[in-house]
Amino acid sequence: MSNSRRRLLARCRLRLTVYTLVGIFAIIGIRVAVGKETKIDYVVAVVNDQAITWSELPSELVIGAFVNPSVTLLPPLLNKHRNPSREEQRTVLDILIDRTLMLQEAERWGIPLARWDDKVAARIEQFKMSYPSESVFFQELKQAGIEYAELEEWLRAGLIIDSLILRKFTNNIDGEKIEQESLRHFEQYKPEYFQAARITFEYVLIPLSLDASLEEKRRVERLAEKVYLHLRNGTSIEEIQQFESGDANIKIATRTTHLDSELGSTIAALKTNRWNSPVQTAGGYLVANSHGAEKRRQKAYTEVKDEIQSMLIDKQVDEQIEKWLAKQKEIGNWHILDPALAQIEGRASRSEP
Repeated sequence: MSNSRRRLLARCRLRLTVYTLVGIFAIIGIRVAVGKETKIDYVVAVVNDQAITWSELPSELVIGAFVNPSVTLLPPLLNKHRNPSREEQRTVLDILIDRTLMLQEAERWGIPLARWDDKVAARIEQFKMSYPSESVFFQELKQAGIEYAELEEWLRAGLIIDSLILRKFTNNIDGEKIEQESLRHFEQYKPEYFQAARITFEYVLIPLSLDASLEEKRRVERLAEKVYLHLRNGTSIEEIQQFESGDANIKIATRTTHLDSELGSTIAALKTNRWNSPVQTAGGYLVANSHGAEKRRQKAYTEVKDEIQSMLIDKQVDEQIEKWLAKQKEIGNWHILDPALAQIEGRASRSEP
C-alpha cells in the first residue's frame, strides 16, 4: 500500500456542528473521564463542521503502531506516542484533516452505508492470529489504552477509504496506458530489476539470547550438537522436531537469503547437500544444510510486470489524491484552532480556508 493510502487510513469520529465547537468546546474544552482520572480534551481543528480533538492525535499514533506488524509497542514507544511533540502533533493533524476530507467524500458516495461489520471482524481476527492467544491480544490492547470499539472504528474507516480510493481514483486509470508505460519503464530502468545472488538452505535453529547465562549457553550448545549428530546419521528434520518437541524454542524451516548478507555468507562457507556441524550466530546455534547458491541474474519483464504496473498505478493514484485534497482545501471550510499547531508549517500550511 502506498504512503498516501497509509496516511489516509484512520478511525471515524463523532460529527459536531461548528456552532457547538466555537460556542463551547473551543472555549472551555471537553472533560473526558478515564477510570479515576479526568483529562481535558479540546478541539484543535474543524473540517466542514466536523471537529478534530486533541485526544485524537496521540490516539492515531498509538492505534497506527498497534496494528503495524513490524512495530512492537513497548512502553518507551507507547509513552512517546501518548506524548507527541508539537511537530509530531502537527504532522498527525494534517493526516487527520486529509482523513476527514476523504471520509466526508465517502459519505457523499454512500460508501459507509455498506455493511462493513464482517470485514472489520475478519481484520481483527487476522490481528489476533499474530498473538499467542486471544487473551494476550486483549491484554495488549488494554495495555495500549485502546478500546475494542475504537479499533473497530479505525479499521472500518480504513476499509471505507480504500473503497473510495478504488471507486473514485483507481478505476479512472487507463489500463492500456499503464501497460505501455510499464514496458517503457522496464526498458529504461532494466539494470535495476535483477535477482541478487542468493542461497537456499534447510536449518534447525536453537535460539540463544545475548544475555544467557553460562549454564544456558552450555545447554544450548549440547542440544545443537545432539541435533547435528541425529541429522548426520540420517534422522529426518521432521523427526528432529518430534524428538525435541519439549524444547518449544527450536525453529525448523527452509529459507532463502541474499548471498551478500551476513547469514548468507555464513551459509555459503558451509559444505553443500549435507548437514554441517553447529555454527553460532547472533540468534543462536544453527545446524544447516546448504542447497547451493544461485548467481545474480537479470529478471525478465514478465517477472516484474505486475510489480511495475502496481507501482505506476499507485503513483498515479497518489497524484490524483493529492490534487483532489488540495482542491478540497481551497473550496472547503476548515480551520486549525490551536494557535501553537497553526504556527507550525505542515503539509496544509495555512490555518484558514
